[in-house]
Amino acid sequence: MQEIRKLAEHYSIPVVDTIESFSNDYDNLTVDGVHPNDDGYKIYADSVASIIDEGVGSIPMYREADIEPVNECTDVFETFKWYGAEEF
Repeated sequence: MQEIRKLAEHYSIPVVDTIESFSNDYDNLTVDGVHPNDDGYKIYADSVASIIDEGVGSIPMYREADIEPVNECTDVFETFKWYGAEEF
């Protein structure tokens, strides 16, 4: 989780902390102590939606040239291509 936070901070990507959302009532929000039940999934969805709603229009467009990669070996994945939302 810490690495995800570091990478997200480096690339200015918002993170949804779904564990914190469950902290008050974890046992009643999962079917087996791990996987969310219907109420748990509702909390996940609401948490993700709130981050999206907050960020729409306020997060700058990511440009590869603007940010140095965390790991110089990222070019190993040369066959991957990033597609912007406008291309879908």
